[in-house]
Amino acid sequence: MPAIKFTTFRNTVIAGAVALIGGIGWLLFSPSDAQVKPAAPTVAKVDAGSVAVPTSGDLRPVDRDILTYLTQSASSNKVKDAFPNQTYKVSFYRDSGNTWNRLKIDLNRNGKWDEKWTLENGSLKKRQVSSQDNEQYDQQYRWRGARWEIKK
Repeated sequence: MPAIKFTTFRNTVIAGAVALIGGIGWLLFSPSDAQVKPAAPTVAKVDAGSVAVPTSGDLRPVDRDILTYLTQSASSNKVKDAFPNQTYKVSFYRDSGNTWNRLKIDLNRNGKWDEKWTLENGSLKKRQVSSQDNEQYDQQYRWRGARWEIKK
């Protein structure tokens, strides 16, 4: 068996040590799947004055999403932000009984409720709207058939 030269042996040991230290460093400092945080949903900033509040009974996408959600049974007393990937925030509340009693809507996610709805036996009854986006509800609508009608 031929003898290995000292310089070859030394270079092999150094290369192995560098590879070992590099591998340990990569394992310690690389992010694992459990540590990677998912990106927060992107929410577009909307000026309060530009939020479209329909004056007629036409249903908006938020109205349709809520109507679809209301077909599900109320499994808890509160659901905060039922649609986290939308530009609006909707929270559902069950104060008593087995169905949702009320809900609140923040159309532009600025932390101020723009609308609050009242339900009776899980069915839509009343919608109050804060036209100035200040949680002062100055407009009222009633659910008639399949649309909102302004209260007279």
